[in-house]
Amino acid sequence: MEHKPLSVINSTLSAEHLAVWVSEKYSFTDVSCRLLKTNMNDSYLVTANNGEFVLRVDSHKHRNLQQVTEEVNLLTAIHHEVAA
Repeated sequence: MEHKPLSVINSTLSAEHLAVWVSEKYSFTDVSCRLLKTNMNDSYLVTANNGEFVLRVDSHKHRNLQQVTEEVNLLTAIHHEVAA
């Protein structure tokens, strides 16, 4: 009987390896990541030399580019309201 690989529906990224990726991608130093929650997307608390951030990783094909762009625009608007 031939064995075929199983498909993955959901997986969670390693916070340790994500910290390395964030450090390389954004040129941050002293980076650590901690998983905050999992759901249709995973949220990680990123702590670095220049502050704390929340990084969200969406499941593959969960939302399209327009939906993500609209959410980022909304979050940016909220950030500017709070900072004002």
